[in-house]
Amino acid sequence: MEYIWSIYLLDCLPQEEGYEKVVKTIHWGYTCNASGYTGYSYGTVSLPAPVDEFTPFDELTEDKVITWLTQNMDVDSLQNSLLIQIENQINPPILNLPPPWNVPSPTPSESVTPTPTITPTESITPTPTETPTPTVTPSSSPIPEEPEPLIEI
Repeated sequence: MEYIWSIYLLDCLPQEEGYEKVVKTIHWGYTCNASGYTGYSYGTVSLPAPVDEFTPFDELTEDKVITWLTQNMDVDSLQNSLLIQIENQINPPILNLPPPWNVPSPTPSESVTPTPTITPTESITPTPTETPTPTVTPSSSPIPEEPEPLIEI
């Protein structure tokens, strides 16, 4: 069984308690791989203001941030949740089945009789038709005048 932490993003305050780039929130993912199955969870953890110790942002390591995570969350409960996900993949508690009245599609091992193809006995050739040429006839009605502007009251 293998557990893997992923750190996606660190939300930082520009300044706090005289320090710069202070990490306030860790966006994380946690994966468990076991027997060809995978459980996954993700979330955020908020951190308290630095009191006794401060690590400058540019000196942070993945191990340091993971230590902060494990100190601020219930890792045993998280691992148990991932194991339940994997157990549910192995032994699904709910089966998603089609209704019994639906006719199932034939499996590849079943033979299917092909539908016969119908071939016409004589070919039909379309006859060309003439396209009429449109004619334009001038209208006898005068061009309408522009409407009068509205009068404001």
